[in-house]
Amino acid sequence: MQWHGKGALPFLHPELRIYQTEQECGDGCNDWRYARYSWDLMTRFLLGGASAYHYWNIALESGGVIRWGCYQNSLVVVDPATRTYEYTHEYYVLKHVSHAVAPGARLVSTLSYTGYENQLAFRNPDGLLVLVVQNDGGSDLPISILVGDQVVRPVLPADSLSTFVLEV
Repeated sequence: MQWHGKGALPFLHPELRIYQTEQECGDGCNDWRYARYSWDLMTRFLLGGASAYHYWNIALESGGVIRWGCYQNSLVVVDPATRTYEYTHEYYVLKHVSHAVAPGARLVSTLSYTGYENQLAFRNPDGLLVLVVQNDGGSDLPISILVGDQVVRPVLPADSLSTFVLEV
């Protein structure tokens, strides 16, 4: 499914294998505002049954103008004049998940007793549990993570993503 298919996710047959094939392209600003939106898209697709999530533009020149003349975001911004590059906020959003989640990992469900559901959890083939949590609030957020008989009590920085790798 391409990005516009997000609205159809709840209506698809549960036996279908779903791949999200193109993230929404953005506006060329590559800012944290859009990176937060990218996290929302990723969680919507993965929790909606997608087995894979693909980003559209790996690298674009500064300003994000593509050959079609419109503006888009990318994971890397390249400045050909100075021959430099910079990772964008969306790069780091995807890195939070892709760096710790191993090939063959499975999405696992989570349960919040306090109503906080802005998270994704994966079980890697080696048994490690990867939890990626967004604090979308304006202040630090203390949370408790219970896995089996293990409790972890981190404080999530304001307006952030945090990744935890837990042995269970």
